[in-house]
Amino acid sequence: MKKPIYTLAIILVLCVVVYFVLKTKEKRTYAPQRVESFLEVDSSSVDRIEFWILDTKMVFEKRGQNWYSTDPDSFRIDKTLVGQLVGLASNLEVVDLVSTNPQKQIFFQVDTLTGTTLNLLSQGKIVASFVVGKMTTDYTHTYVRKRDSDEVWSAKGFISRIIQRRIDQWRDKAILELNPEKIQVIEFNKSKGSFRLTKADTIWQFSPSPYTESLDAKQDEVTDFVERIANLRTDGFALLTDIVELDFKKFALQLRVTLDDGSEEILTIAQKSKEDTRYFVEKQGEETIFILYQGSFDYINRDIEDFKSEGQPST
Repeated sequence: MKKPIYTLAIILVLCVVVYFVLKTKEKRTYAPQRVESFLEVDSSSVDRIEFWILDTKMVFEKRGQNWYSTDPDSFRIDKTLVGQLVGLASNLEVVDLVSTNPQKQIFFQVDTLTGTTLNLLSQGKIVASFVVGKMTTDYTHTYVRKRDSDEVWSAKGFISRIIQRRIDQWRDKAILELNPEKIQVIEFNKSKGSFRLTKADTIWQFSPSPYTESLDAKQDEVTDFVERIANLRTDGFALLTDIVELDFKKFALQLRVTLDDGSEEILTIAQKSKEDTRYFVEKQGEETIFILYQGSFDYINRDIEDFKSEGQPST
């Protein structure tokens, strides 16, 4: 019985030795340094981001205040995530120089094959080009290298986790992104009848089609609904195969949201079949078709009775 125990003990010792050898290799081999402006990028000027890893490429471009993917597919990108990435890059603080040997770049995954190359551009000009590698063994720093340099640095933060998001994880999940205070009218159009919620000064009222009379609504219920609809998020994104034979003219619900400046947001929601519990959302003026699952759809698919105060007659 002693022999197997000795064997296990030897294996354990060898594992510990290997771990510390690898960990030592990742420790700095140069005197401690700190460079707080590693890339010297003005984040506000960046209007294009290019990613490369192996033969995969992603390109994000800024249009007005929003960001869009232009390669491999075209859709709106979550500007908060892009802002986080550009902010991290522009303020990237490298701490230790760990290698200047080109042969060791693959060990830190900052070579152009295993690493992720990022180009930040402003008005067509590259303002920063660098390669992001793996995280350090203590998961507190990331290895980085400027594209035109052999110097490998450890940098503070989790930039590797951010840039390694799948393309769908970058997509903007906002169907609507409005200021609730600016919403004046919400119209529900259904095959079984239509009704409106209208804000008169600070009081919400409801009125059934043809909108000849209005009654005070249940204020708390309307306020909660308005806040939710103003920041409506998708549960997923439709593929081309999802929307084959989908007819938005046969909608289950159409929402028309009018703001205090007269502008409108129109959502048309249709179901492919009764067996398919997904609801597909077409937003006027956008190519993306969003998906709402049954629970999300049920919340916005309201009836006029939901907003009536107690004691008001049924319609």
